[in-house]
Amino acid sequence: MANPFLNTMQLAEGYLNGGGGPLIGKSVSPDNLPAEDYGGLLGKVLVVDDAEALKLSLTATGTLRAGAYMRVLTKAGSAAAPARGIGCFWDTSANNGYKLKVVTPDISATVISDFAGVYVDVPAKGSYCWIQIGGLASLLGAAAVASAVAGNLCVFTGLATNTFDGIADATDYYATAGAGKRVVGTWYEAPASGLIKLAWLKTMQATGFGL
Repeated sequence: MANPFLNTMQLAEGYLNGGGGPLIGKSVSPDNLPAEDYGGLLGKVLVVDDAEALKLSLTATGTLRAGAYMRVLTKAGSAAAPARGIGCFWDTSANNGYKLKVVTPDISATVISDFAGVYVDVPAKGSYCWIQIGGLASLLGAAAVASAVAGNLCVFTGLATNTFDGIADATDYYATAGAGKRVVGTWYEAPASGLIKLAWLKTMQATGFGL
């Protein structure tokens, strides 16, 4: 078992990518008693291997891979809508978004360095959900990927775009500080325009996990 906490984790939606819900965590009680909410699960991290990730995957949505996942609240008032494979960021308007575990899909040059992780499904705004914060993750490619080669540097499409691009090895990429803000890891699969492909998340500074 990759994570000893897995045995006591309450998956409110039944899966890590179950679509999010109104409760942080719950357990269905016997004898038709009300479900119990587990508020202490907010911000908890679950680390799983590939076999465990598969068991916790709603495969109709997608198959999760080995990595680290966190229970968060996605912002009710975000301008953008959460979507599978896009980045999310700690909500700086939530009076310390990291502390309150509030994330948003809204991106800008200011908040890109508050990268929290990647949505693994399509939760409704204002719902509790799981995001992936490390490991082998499914990322949504840019509308027009610059270089579609496995092993490429994986970066945000831009300082204000929460999809992901591939940068060829020969590219003189680090010309600005903004370019450095965009880097999240490397592509495990060849990225493809507008499609979800696997990449290694390696730079999760805003979560405190150097994965």
